[in-house]
Amino acid sequence: MKVAQKFRRIVSLAAAIASVPPFALAVGAQQLGVSAPKMGPAFVAPVPHIQAATPSCNRSAARVIGQLATGLLGAWVGGLGAYAAVYGLDPSETRVDGDAGYKPNANTAFAIGSWIGSTAMIFVAGRPRCGSLGPTAVGTGIPSAVLILGRDMGYLAILGALFVAPVQALGGTLMFPKR
Repeated sequence: MKVAQKFRRIVSLAAAIASVPPFALAVGAQQLGVSAPKMGPAFVAPVPHIQAATPSCNRSAARVIGQLATGLLGAWVGGLGAYAAVYGLDPSETRVDGDAGYKPNANTAFAIGSWIGSTAMIFVAGRPRCGSLGPTAVGTGIPSAVLILGRDMGYLAILGALFVAPVQALGGTLMFPKR
């Protein structure tokens, strides 16, 4: 027999012996996994399941600052990226507001892109198992709703990137932890 086949037979035999309750109880399960009574053969007893220690979800100042920074970056990249993509693809005419040329669909894309970008980056920067995606999306979505309401403003992308993106990052970071 090959070594691998012998190993499989020994393991399956040991598992079968350990799974029989009368033998495991009569011998007494020890934490080492092997019990050798004075009379009779050694039986393999089940080893208690050991769980790895789960890291705590304490939020340090560095993690909060990191969430704020990545949320701001996500709002900028997502918003301006969506704005540029839709602005180039939108066949509608460019409207003019003062000196600014804009397309309302591109402004809407900016608002949605900044919302998705900031939500995703805040959720990833904070440990996902320690936070909630829903409240994070609500925290970044409230300022995004203000952007959508102003879709007919010529300077929406600039105002959104300078003033609304930090509020999105702050709102998402504050709403991130599990309650």
